[in-house]
Amino acid sequence: MSYISSSSILSLIKFPLIRLHSFRLYRVLMIILISLCYAPTEVEAQNSGIICTHYNVNNGLTTNIVEYVFVDSEGYVWFATATGLQQFDGFNFVNYLYSSNDSLSISYNFISTISEDKKGNIWIGTLRTGLDIFSKEKGIFYHLSNKSEDSQILTSNIIPRGRKVVAQDSQGFLWINTLMGLNKINVETRSVEQFKGDLAGDVIFDQELGVLWIVSDRINKFNTETKKIEHFYINEEVLPGITNIVADSFNHKIRKINPDGIVSTLAGSTPGNVDGPGSSAQFAHLLGITMDAGGAIYLAQSDGPIRKIVIH
Repeated sequence: MSYISSSSILSLIKFPLIRLHSFRLYRVLMIILISLCYAPTEVEAQNSGIICTHYNVNNGLTTNIVEYVFVDSEGYVWFATATGLQQFDGFNFVNYLYSSNDSLSISYNFISTISEDKKGNIWIGTLRTGLDIFSKEKGIFYHLSNKSEDSQILTSNIIPRGRKVVAQDSQGFLWINTLMGLNKINVETRSVEQFKGDLAGDVIFDQELGVLWIVSDRINKFNTETKKIEHFYINEEVLPGITNIVADSFNHKIRKINPDGIVSTLAGSTPGNVDGPGSSAQFAHLLGITMDAGGAIYLAQSDGPIRKIVIH
């Protein structure tokens, strides 16, 4: 059983509003951007001449509401919005929009999530038409959509918005959670194996254990080899070492998973935006979570500030 002791008090600091969903591929970028943009006093004192630029509809974004942010292996920043997909190279935006006259265009303008496979293809989740796969080499989109409830295609064409529901395992298979279940996709043939049941939530592949962690109102451990599922409920009295830190959006809490699969609560209680130690802190509508090299945890909320957790 696990608990948060007095030696593990957490202090939370509010930052102005920004919407993002962060993970390992752009952890460093997001931390740098947050540090530069939202700590001007410290930055100016130590690094004069640094300029922070804000992007909105007046200088490139198609909308001020961004569902998801992703940085690919080449350093391009991708924005998922309700009005299309955008690619940013640090200077210019490229917009990818649906066209009824072009079958190789993106299939739907409401983009819910973005990821990348090991070959550099960009996988785009939509809120209505399933998945699009963008070949940067050819500049065209391929489509993966289930229009006839085919068991060999996606479990659903609705990909949850603003969530990390795509992960690639060590064998190269892509795992994607839709509204109606989990999907294992062969990126070469684009064939799909469906898994239905209580599998909703964010998806994280654990390289060390070779399993998928699926996080919602509880945490599921899905063995990609045996296809067996273990369910973990929250044990509040043990605070083991960290293997994964996840944002439990449904319960407004930050969870920790140790190498043995033991889950504990790091911080959070009832929904809100209140700073404080451990269980007295409040979060709402969590979208993303990341940790910097110093162990500080950053949280993104859909309608609130960026939050920072420091473990003393």
